[in-house]
Amino acid sequence: MPWFKGNIHSHTTNSDGDSSPQHVAAWYKDNGYDFVVLSDHNHLSILDDAEKNNDKWPLLIPGEEVTVRKIGIDAAALHIGGIALSEVIMPGSYESNTDGINDIVSKINKQDGLASINHPNYQWWVSSDDIKHSTEKIWAFEIFNGHMHANNYGSLNSMSTE
Repeated sequence: MPWFKGNIHSHTTNSDGDSSPQHVAAWYKDNGYDFVVLSDHNHLSILDDAEKNNDKWPLLIPGEEVTVRKIGIDAAALHIGGIALSEVIMPGSYESNTDGINDIVSKINKQDGLASINHPNYQWWVSSDDIKHSTEKIWAFEIFNGHMHANNYGSLNSMSTE
């Protein structure tokens, strides 16, 4: 079985990244990636003529990182990756993380996309119970994220992402 190298969580200047979508796509191609999802926050980054640029870009899969905020909390956010989407998914307002997860994952699944919980320990925003009590089909969750607030290793009160 062939193995493919890819990234399903990458940002550009279309949200909080520091490089243009074209530059990011070219970097992944130059570094041996077979595919990448440009998963900007609440934005579907689709490059024109992607199929015609296979020599300079890897396979570009449309995606989005849906940023969900719970009612009454401004700073922290739950991030759900939508992979292979055809339309932007706008989050609503939710009373609980589980409600937010179920709504967004349901919208991703309706587009036949794949849903991923991104950096689940980011700012301690989502718990294992939030994920466990979700009723929608979640395809994956991120094990490691390099953001300084990702808290990959857990704490005395929270499990590690591993």
